[in-house]
Amino acid sequence: MKPDDLTFRSHGTICAASHYRAAHDGLASSSGRPALVMAHGLGGTKDSGLAPFAEAFAGAGLDVLAFDYRGFGASE
Repeated sequence: MKPDDLTFRSHGTICAASHYRAAHDGLASSSGRPALVMAHGLGGTKDSGLAPFAEAFAGAGLDVLAFDYRGFGASE
């Protein structure tokens, strides 16, 4: 599963993120699909081991956003 790369601003700083789209709408309700935000540990990046977990959650029907904190990885 290839995530969509995107960015968002955090207090004026551009942060990098990966969006893993839910594989199905089985968990969706009238409010939409559930979402999960994943962040790396101290000294890590979104690319250092989060992908298998994000893919599993997306496979179960959740939208997943994994991001790099400001000053880490691809974030400013």
